[in-house]
Amino acid sequence: MPELLARLALFVGVDSGLTYMADALGIPLVSVAGPADMQDARPLGRHATILKRDLPCAPCSHYFRAPYACRIGTRECIKDITAEEISTAALKTLEGQAP
Repeated sequence: MPELLARLALFVGVDSGLTYMADALGIPLVSVAGPADMQDARPLGRHATILKRDLPCAPCSHYFRAPYACRIGTRECIKDITAEEISTAALKTLEGQAP
């Protein structure tokens, strides 16, 4: 997998192992955080852009505790991040100007 990731100009993903692997390889990335607590763990690279919503219920997912149901029943933290936001962040990250 690292060899495949190393071929990328940009990685777009969610808070997952592949995102952290791309970050470790220095690949510019856009990560959709969802309910994750970005203070627990997050991409640290210079070209890492994290998209997340600051909601009163967030974060509800921590490093060793993942929710299996949204406690407010909406999953706004994921649904409210649009494809347009992701593509805009991706283009800005590629241009070297994180949003």
